[in-house]
Amino acid sequence: MHKVLRVGGLLLLALVLTSPGAMAQRKSVNLMGEWRLLPVEGREMAPPVPAVDDTWQTYTAPGLWTDNVHDSAWLARTVEIAPEDANKVFQFRFLSATYHARLFVNGQFLGENWGGDNPFFLTVPDGVFRAGTNVIVLGMTNASSALKDGKCMIRDLKITKAQNPMGPFWGQCEKPFHWWGAEIGLLQEAHLLILPRVYIDDIFVKTSTRKMR
Repeated sequence: MHKVLRVGGLLLLALVLTSPGAMAQRKSVNLMGEWRLLPVEGREMAPPVPAVDDTWQTYTAPGLWTDNVHDSAWLARTVEIAPEDANKVFQFRFLSATYHARLFVNGQFLGENWGGDNPFFLTVPDGVFRAGTNVIVLGMTNASSALKDGKCMIRDLKITKAQNPMGPFWGQCEKPFHWWGAEIGLLQEAHLLILPRVYIDDIFVKTSTRKMR
């Protein structure tokens, strides 16, 4: 009886995940490709976010950027949101954002991440995205941001584990430039997910070869 229920549950889950209706509700916007870039003096990337104009350069992701002069730069791009998607759940998934990244949407600060290899996932609060054109901005600073007044920001616990989930590895930041140098940018995949109000975020399935089920 238990085996029948278990198999039936797995079949039901498979039908839900692969049904045309379920697949149609989940969308993904690829954030690779062309962004606009504005070099910035210093390492502070506080709002207000500057408006994009003709002084901004073109930056193409994936890739790293430096002019060997500036430690920071704004990266900006737009995304179009259909009216039927405006009230859905939006989730950013950056596989890397080098090195210190602050995320803004339509001028609103959403969160930040430190490190070059650790993924950066963030669910956007309701009401931030709207139907039509939306502006995504990243305030990026290179690995020099790991040091302040000669102190290691990560080791001194001024950066939380949530902001730097790789913890001890990046805590050894005596030589941050050894890893990332003066560069900033998106080196790996980045996406904006558009999800239904109720969605499956993760699945864990455990099988047993001992009992052949």
